[in-house]
Amino acid sequence: MKEDIEPGSDIVNSAKQITVDSNHSQLDHPTESRVNPVGDPQKPQKDVTKTDGGDSINGNRVALSSSFVYELDSSVKPGDREPIEKWTILDDYDENFDRFEGTFAAYATRDFGEYKAGDKLPSEFFKAEDRDGKVLFTAQDTFLKVVNENSRQEVGFSIHADFYRFEDSDKVLNTFVETINDHDEESNEVQTSTPTPTPHKFDLSKGKYDLEGNKLLDDDSEMKDRYEETNKNPYADKKTNNEKENMNTDNVKSGSKIHYQLWMDTTPFDETSELTDLTMTDTFDSKALKVSVDDIRVYNAKGKDVTDNFRIKVDGAKVTVTANVFAKAKNSEGKEVSIIDTKKIPLGDFYKIEMPMTVKDGLKDGYEIVNVANQSWKDSNDLESKHVTEKRVNKVKEKATKPSTSEPKKPEASKPNPKGVMAVLPKLGEGATKLSVVAMGIAMISGVGVAFWKRMKQSKASK
Repeated sequence: MKEDIEPGSDIVNSAKQITVDSNHSQLDHPTESRVNPVGDPQKPQKDVTKTDGGDSINGNRVALSSSFVYELDSSVKPGDREPIEKWTILDDYDENFDRFEGTFAAYATRDFGEYKAGDKLPSEFFKAEDRDGKVLFTAQDTFLKVVNENSRQEVGFSIHADFYRFEDSDKVLNTFVETINDHDEESNEVQTSTPTPTPHKFDLSKGKYDLEGNKLLDDDSEMKDRYEETNKNPYADKKTNNEKENMNTDNVKSGSKIHYQLWMDTTPFDETSELTDLTMTDTFDSKALKVSVDDIRVYNAKGKDVTDNFRIKVDGAKVTVTANVFAKAKNSEGKEVSIIDTKKIPLGDFYKIEMPMTVKDGLKDGYEIVNVANQSWKDSNDLESKHVTEKRVNKVKEKATKPSTSEPKKPEASKPNPKGVMAVLPKLGEGATKLSVVAMGIAMISGVGVAFWKRMKQSKASK
């Protein structure tokens, strides 16, 4: 940065990408504009970084369950000044989202005495006291003595305080107040954000669907709040904008497969997040569904099977999928804890869990199979949080038997046997019993014939 730039002005920067195709048509696409305000070195300045001495993340994200640094630059006091008897910085952080970890470092921002700009100052120069969401950094007599002994030189310092983001928020604001003797001066305001995990659940007609994509996210776009609305009424998810593989609200029958796909969301976290537990829990309808633990698989954002890094358990009607690789670390209280190894389970993406369910026999038509899951996580200080997924539903509808609309089938009339009596005669070699039965039959037929002939003859005689 040039020395003649005015304090209070903004450094604005943007770029653009130029593409030229084979027909020499040019397409310009601008990037986002970025801005950095130029502070007054004479006034106190605040910044926020991911690591001590790292780049500014003011206006950007802080990962959930991770450490970061608030940088508190004092004003620069000129040479030939009056003695300084009191010099404090009161940082008013938002305790609803941030926690002071109790550690900090102080650096010189000007050359004074034996210290050069950028040197780390002795730890006994400042004391920190954390109370009610405010940290008071107080210059000790040892520091004030050095300052006053070198009153002909400019003097300034910077406190780099370690903080921990334990709660999500769209906006976290922070300022501090510097007090020198009896004069107060407020710093600029910094702003960061931390998104909340948003796990998802989908009912699909096929397994391993779109493991590397996010096509299914649009399926609930008709709702303002997909979590609140589907948990109140799972039929709020309309079919009109769903992927064809999305079978939420569809009818199912015994033997049908419902592929539950759970999305474990780690996008709000990063490699510095300290999690001791990360779990997806699905409590399914065990009366209507059955599942085998061996069929449950976990895939990363590239579609790779990473099931071996998770512990999967089916206990009655509950399925739990838990991160199961750990590394040692120390929490803010100095205790050694086991945190999820982010080298083996990188955080910052979705993990998709495939759970194929089979619809059981014996369910009544109209029975609703309702399901919802949740994602839970716990940080290194045992702070536990949870977020529910969408609620999904399928209704049992066995294939109905259609009633017959045709006339009942009438018995066919007997047809005369062209072979007559010969048809009932026994074949050569048949036994005496059959022969007697056949003979009796012939006699009966003959008797009926004679009686019929006599009646016909009497009828004619009477005419």
